[in-house]
Amino acid sequence: MASSSVVSIADRLKQRREELGISQAQAARELDVARTAYGLWEMEAAKPAPDRWRLIASWLGVSVTTMLLAEELVTRDEAEMAEVTALAFGRSGRDWDATGAGKTGDFFEQARALITDGTESGDITSEQAEAFAVLVQRIEQERVEMESKRGKRWSCDGPTPRPSLPLAPPARPLRSSWRICPTSRLLSGACS
Repeated sequence: MASSSVVSIADRLKQRREELGISQAQAARELDVARTAYGLWEMEAAKPAPDRWRLIASWLGVSVTTMLLAEELVTRDEAEMAEVTALAFGRSGRDWDATGAGKTGDFFEQARALITDGTESGDITSEQAEAFAVLVQRIEQERVEMESKRGKRWSCDGPTPRPSLPLAPPARPLRSSWRICPTSRLLSGACS
């Protein structure tokens, strides 16, 4: 891997969005998250959840490993080992990240399925599989610990909420003297 400095995901997201000439809201739509979640990612106030890592990496044009390195979830040595494993997997013409996205389960289940697939197909050695499995387990455990410390707010990346019915303001403002009539269940100034 290159010895250049690592660019944070927040900086990469902002740079990519500006390259595309789009707003945070448009970037959020492309990544299928709420605009506020995307904005928090750019401000480094929240982190994307693992289930978003592949989509974000693809949108940024980087590998998931590069993303994890930028988020300081892996060391340079671990990132290099992961890239070597992905390259070994790719000798058969398959892309590690794309193949992983096609697996069922969350990010970590997909990674374990890829390790098994790569070992069974002979694309990666048992040593590579073991080292990668340990890495995946460590990242997953750290993620669980972070979420328990910070609560679910850490990831803040659920799908964009969309109301089922259009919200419209009341036709006229309600008077403070109005109340719900117990017999008719209507708002009125006086109960009849």
